[in-house]
Amino acid sequence: MPFPEVTRVLYRKNPLDQVICQLRFPTILRIDAEIPAQFQERVRRDFPHFSETSELRVPVPLDLQEQIPPEALRQVLQPSGNKNYGFSSEDGQWRINLTRTFIALTTKEYQRWERFKERLEIPLNALISVYSPDYFSRVGLR
Repeated sequence: MPFPEVTRVLYRKNPLDQVICQLRFPTILRIDAEIPAQFQERVRRDFPHFSETSELRVPVPLDLQEQIPPEALRQVLQPSGNKNYGFSSEDGQWRINLTRTFIALTTKEYQRWERFKERLEIPLNALISVYSPDYFSRVGLR
């Protein structure tokens, strides 16, 4: 469904608190298996700060474990080990998150689409050149 033509409005103070673009792709195990040094080299000038976290599972009290179906309980109790690599700008207003199933760009200082797209091209080009995802299964902008 095409959008109707409208006059573009630019606000002096943008009302958006945070803007995120996430691109999902088929699992690339190499992202979890090795540190993303090549990727970092391609984004480091604009995103010099690095962090790494692992997906955590929520502990379930023993008295509740018998009330949860066994398959669901296994998923909750087993650590996933999925890594989330973060790269942020010097001022902390822009952040890349890289996991084995997605890449995302987040900003707290969204001004206009053209600027956001410019910044998005940096991690997207790095992802494609280092990891060569076959395709993107979902692209979300919120």
